[in-house]
Amino acid sequence: MSQSKLIRDILTNPKFSFVFLVGYILFALTGCVSVPTPTITPFPMTTNTQNIAFPTITQTLTAIPTKIRPTLTPTPTLYPIGNGKLIAFNSEIIDETQYDVEEGFISVVNVNSHVVTRLTSNGIIARRVAWSPDGRYIAYNVPTDQGSEMLYTMNANGTNQKFIYECSDPIWSPDGNSIACTSYSHSTWYRISIINLNSMKTKTVAKGTWGGVFWSPDSQKIVYESSQSWSNVSNIFVQNITGNENPIQLTNAQSHNYGAEWSPDGNFILFSSDRTGTTQVYIMNADGSHEYALTNGDKPNFGAKWSPDGTKIIFVSLRHEHDLSKCPYFQNPCNSEIYIMNADGSKQTRLTNSPGEDSEPVWSPDEKYIAFMSYRDEPNFKKCEINCNSEIYVMDIEGKNIARLTNNQTHDFLPGWQPKP
Repeated sequence: MSQSKLIRDILTNPKFSFVFLVGYILFALTGCVSVPTPTITPFPMTTNTQNIAFPTITQTLTAIPTKIRPTLTPTPTLYPIGNGKLIAFNSEIIDETQYDVEEGFISVVNVNSHVVTRLTSNGIIARRVAWSPDGRYIAYNVPTDQGSEMLYTMNANGTNQKFIYECSDPIWSPDGNSIACTSYSHSTWYRISIINLNSMKTKTVAKGTWGGVFWSPDSQKIVYESSQSWSNVSNIFVQNITGNENPIQLTNAQSHNYGAEWSPDGNFILFSSDRTGTTQVYIMNADGSHEYALTNGDKPNFGAKWSPDGTKIIFVSLRHEHDLSKCPYFQNPCNSEIYIMNADGSKQTRLTNSPGEDSEPVWSPDEKYIAFMSYRDEPNFKKCEINCNSEIYVMDIEGKNIARLTNNQTHDFLPGWQPKP
């Protein structure tokens, strides 16, 4: 889920939640959008002489019927391996009559040149970018008209697009050997699967979950949120990736606890919770002990992310939104801002200052910059509903030297910075 949607979810009243849930279920039962045969529209591109080769993998998983597996044709542009200069992002155009994605694709932008190159083809809806830890590959999802989502991988240049498994929300393990993802079935509800990219074997390690998966630094465990019923109550669990042990419940609150993320040293876990009535950022030991709030107040704070060295935390705050009732889901975006603080919650500092939504911050590999999504240049920000024109921006960690990286007539969101090994 993008943080722009998360903002609206936080502010959703119970009546709308029920209507949205029913609509979501009907949408899932009737199927997603159709997947036509793609064509390629050339985009501006840069080149270099380095050829990136994806490792040969023997597929041993149960085959997905060809009729729901789209053929993907890449844009043949090459990029340096893991140089940390690329930001991948999602772009979408929404059908305002159906509240459905009309077009969705994945692109990368070079931070230095601002050259944007589209990686996935016309006619294919692609989304949810996840970089491999060495910056060589990208995992992503392609929805089908049956309502499921297919997991694909491709080289960082968009070549060698391969079907992997039927699941969504991929996240690569820190050692690069596995991908965790979530899927849904009537028998197991939501489940989390681990795919070994060397053997191509898959194992379900958790069931009845909502998702929100994040790997431990040693690639041996995952942390996730889980709820056993359709309610606003969810808690955070840890599971060994073998799936041979029972999951360990870390939080035990009658509230929504989500967005868990391990610290780089593996000693702490960040998460968000609305246990006090307003969503705030919390921290706890990796074993679930000593929970305490890093933020407070009567306005939501959420979306916390560790800096690569574990000394800083960036997060999104609605403390400057004067009227939360005017920005519900599917309507005007809220006035969210990006903040930075020390790992103990001290020195909370505002980095952005615009009337539009600033959200979805991500760290650069060298910790000197932050990429984010913003509506600050949308001229109809106060009036637009679905197809607000958000763009990808970058700034330094003091909130200065803000640069706009994209300029598209689409909703550009969920930036992901290419790792640098």
